[in-house]
Amino acid sequence: MRELGGDVRRLRKQFEREAERAQPAVATGSDLSRRLRSSITETVQIHGLWWNADYIHDGVKRCRRHNWHWHKASWKSRDAVVNRRTGRISLDLSLAEDSANFEVVKDGWKKDRCAICSWELFESEDLHGTGHTNGREWVCMECYEKLWQRPDFISSSYSDIT
Repeated sequence: MRELGGDVRRLRKQFEREAERAQPAVATGSDLSRRLRSSITETVQIHGLWWNADYIHDGVKRCRRHNWHWHKASWKSRDAVVNRRTGRISLDLSLAEDSANFEVVKDGWKKDRCAICSWELFESEDLHGTGHTNGREWVCMECYEKLWQRPDFISSSYSDIT
């Protein structure tokens, strides 16, 4: 990495900034947290946590970038393909035709995350087990109902954000 000009310290700082941005803006609770929310940034509540509205808005834009058909579905574990040499995983089962280099793992893909808020989706009878998918990505029920069904929920003025 050094030979290509990479700086490990700079990358770590960048990853830390991205991780902080992905975290909820302020947890729910007291009047103090409400005052902090209004003074720090525009926020939106999803799954009981307050999120930075710009972060959520970016997630919605990523999902809307392509004109995919989204439908409600129960999340089920999927078969995956593992590269025997590197251990990398793929959902492209056609790779298994090269059995010398790839191996199919039955139900090897155990969970996904909402493309907007990172809520875990996995086989379950509760909210974690159902979402909307385009066949590739998933959106949790709350994000779909709050953000997808109501495209005006997040607008430039953030008028509907609580």
